[in-house]
Amino acid sequence: MKQQYQDILDGNSTCSDWLSAVEQNNTITANNYRNHLRKLGWFVRDRYNLTLDQFLAKIIKNQQKAPQDAEPSLLPHNVLSKFLSYINTELDISQSHKRMLIVTAKQYLLWNDVEISESKIQAKVKLPKVVKKKKTPLSVQSIREIILASGDIRLRTYIHFLAATGCRATEGLSIRICDLELDATPPRANIRGEFTKTKVDRFVYLTKELAQVLRDWLDYKYRERRTIIKKDGRMESSKATPLRQKNDLVFSQAHFSEMDVDPHTLYYQFARKYGELLDRIELGDLEDNKQRRKLTLHSFRRFVKTTIANLGYSDYSEWFIGHAGSTYWTSPDKEKAATFVKIEPYLTFLNYSELEAIGSDVQTKIQEKDKQIMELSEQLRKNNEIQVAMIKLDIDKLYQQKKKRLERDGKTDQITSDQLDDEKYQKVEECKNDVVKLFNLKTALEKELEI
Repeated sequence: MKQQYQDILDGNSTCSDWLSAVEQNNTITANNYRNHLRKLGWFVRDRYNLTLDQFLAKIIKNQQKAPQDAEPSLLPHNVLSKFLSYINTELDISQSHKRMLIVTAKQYLLWNDVEISESKIQAKVKLPKVVKKKKTPLSVQSIREIILASGDIRLRTYIHFLAATGCRATEGLSIRICDLELDATPPRANIRGEFTKTKVDRFVYLTKELAQVLRDWLDYKYRERRTIIKKDGRMESSKATPLRQKNDLVFSQAHFSEMDVDPHTLYYQFARKYGELLDRIELGDLEDNKQRRKLTLHSFRRFVKTTIANLGYSDYSEWFIGHAGSTYWTSPDKEKAATFVKIEPYLTFLNYSELEAIGSDVQTKIQEKDKQIMELSEQLRKNNEIQVAMIKLDIDKLYQQKKKRLERDGKTDQITSDQLDDEKYQKVEECKNDVVKLFNLKTALEKELEI
């Protein structure tokens, strides 16, 4: 079957030229496009009995004809519509994969100067909607369990690195020994732009705990060990120390001679070992589509982003995990380092004594705050009681003035002194010691008496 895939694209210059152009920018994208084009090649072979080059030439020639003379089946929007039908009936793949196949086919046609009407594409090619599943969140306890369960020091260190930095999987694997600054304050790791999604060099701060874990791993990796070497034409057991060079990848295995290791190759090794680890500790559940685990290496990235954002540093979290972020958010490295010191405890997983001390300190601060709130509430209550008493006293004086004015004007036959007392008592009671209501009552009396 593998040979069949290769035959589909072999000899098609339109494919090789486009993929070579894409590969100059991103090798992984080029490989993905190559796999997508193979499926387009199957479709063209099965439906038209042509190669991709031949089919593309027919499409271009058909476009050069007058609209009334053009063959409808060779119009780009109709071709893509038929390709989508072929995908739906012949290929058992996810909805997102179907979308990617159509997008790749469209890009291939555009690159080869095929004119495409976007309005007709939207009308004729109904791309499947991708159902977005809720991602399973990682907790600190889960991360600690995963780290401690790994018996492989290399895998354990790599998982710890992802959980504390939020790096993309390949970004972490691309880091060399010379990229580490473990003695800096705070420690940091530089990531080459060739391996970042944004193609921009960046760095990430490391917790003190992670810096020590990396030191331990490198000491272990380059330790002296007994190995089999060839000497005088014979294989002998001897002690040897692996060759340590500044450009060695941190997470590659130790070698006794120079060797060029590709981070993408390492990824497949770690992904397989990580899956086996999750299965062993019963955390390897699959998503509903049975094609992907609920907890992936990317889950650690989501954990770091969420943790930092929940602490109130949303813009900082975008920068920390390597997103482009807001063009308006800028901060000098000194301030970034100071912020990292604040969030560092929340990205620490194995330093129990420090975590307990932080927890105790936080609990103490909470208790102090509760005490201050209670004292403030009591003070407000007393102030409120004083205000209520003073306003009631003013209301009482105003009613005394009202009585004297009624006596002076000879209107005591209309309302008696006792009736005024009853009115005052009733209105004050209706206010229920509410400062605002009592103040409004006082204001109304002053207006009535024209004071």
